[in-house]
This record gives sequence, structure tokens and C-alpha cells, in this order.
Amino acid sequence: MVLWSAAVFAGESNWHVRSGAANAACALRQCEPGLSYVYFIATGASAGKGHSKDVKGWVHTVMACLPELTGNPKPVLCPYACDSWRARFFYSGGGSIWNGRLHFHDFSYADVKTDPAVVARNEEALVRAQRRFRPGNTHVFVYTLTEPMLSAYRKGETPAYIAAMERVADHYGIPSVNLAKAAAEKIISGELKEEDFLGKLNRDSAPGDRQTDAGAKFYNETMAAFLKALFAAKPAVEKSV
Repeated sequence: MVLWSAAVFAGESNWHVRSGAANAACALRQCEPGLSYVYFIATGASAGKGHSKDVKGWVHTVMACLPELTGNPKPVLCPYACDSWRARFFYSGGGSIWNGRLHFHDFSYADVKTDPAVVARNEEALVRAQRRFRPGNTHVFVYTLTEPMLSAYRKGETPAYIAAMERVADHYGIPSVNLAKAAAEKIISGELKEEDFLGKLNRDSAPGDRQTDAGAKFYNETMAAFLKALFAAKPAVEKSV
């Protein structure tokens, strides 16, 4: 299942491959099919909440693309829904998540009301703790659109959340994909609507936990293009760490 063939994007302005995923590519290829080596710490619409039956979230796009990109026919989806504070203290100490070789983190929605500097510190602590145990694990930062982010992009500014997270990503060479920026560009140009990305799952939730099918499809296409660039950037190592 290839999702990127018909997609045209602004390109690498919406992602950074940095140190790439050479180690993850090797590790996933060697992993026994059907076991849990791919982990997601994300919330809401990332896993498909609020979409029609035929349109899944970007998490499912990752799982659809990985067999072709890594050679492993069936890596398993292991989702964890929480904010950065809980992730820092729940998963820094070990547990099954340590077995994962490829980790996707998206705290955009869960931490929309949290000081971005605090989120970045929590994320850095999580990454440092996991790297002490398994330095070869590949982490990927994912940013999905929230109201504060869209407001910043409308003003021509980089959202504070993304700026803080990118400083961590730059320091540790962590790949990142800015779905929020890609979505904001489409909204500002009039090609897509704000409600395509900033819907609400229920009246008590904040905008951003539900996309329309059009918004979800755009996230999926952008994520697929990023994954292709990520795994193509550097060849898989012969032996994973």
C-alpha cells in the first residue's frame, strides 16, 4: 500500500530527517513479524478517532507503509495515549515500551494548554532515559495542528510548542514531521478548511482531536511522504544497536 505516489507537497520544509532511521530500518527488518516493535505515544485523531470507517488516522498510515520500507511484513501497532508529563514518568522507567525500536511521539493536542518549555523538558527526559537503555532506538517527533499553532502560522510565526520541540530534536538528531505546518499552509491558501483539522470529538474536548476525512487524508499523505524520505535518507545499518 503506497500512499505517496500521487502526493505533491512543499517537501522537506515540513519535515527534518536529521539522523534518519538507519538503525530502526535494520532492527525492524530483523524483528520477528507480528511482535511489537513500533510504539506511538499520541492522542485523539492520530489513531483514527472521529473519521469515517474508510479513513484512518496517520498512525495507521505508518503501519501501512512500514512493511514496504523495512521489509518486515507485519510490525504491530502499540498505541499509548497520554500527555508528556505522564509519558516522562510512566515510560522513562522501562516496561514493554523499551522493546520498541521505532517510537512516534505527538503531544500537540494533549499538551495544548501546557507551557511548551515544560513539554520540551518532559520530552527530552523521556528520550534521554530510553537512550540510556537502548541507544539505537529511533524516535520521531510528530506535530499535529492546534488552535494556538494555526494562530501563530497566520501571523507568520513559528508556534512556541514547535520551536521548543525542534530545539530538542536538533540537539539529539531526532527526525520530526510538521503536519501542523503543512495543514496550516493548506488552510491559509484556502485549499482546505480550518474545520478539516480542528474539529471536536465532543463538546468538552478542545479543537484538534477530530479531523474530517479530507483533513485525515492530507495528514496521511504528508506522513507517507515523510516516511519515504526518512527511510531513504540513510541506508540501513548491517547490525542494529
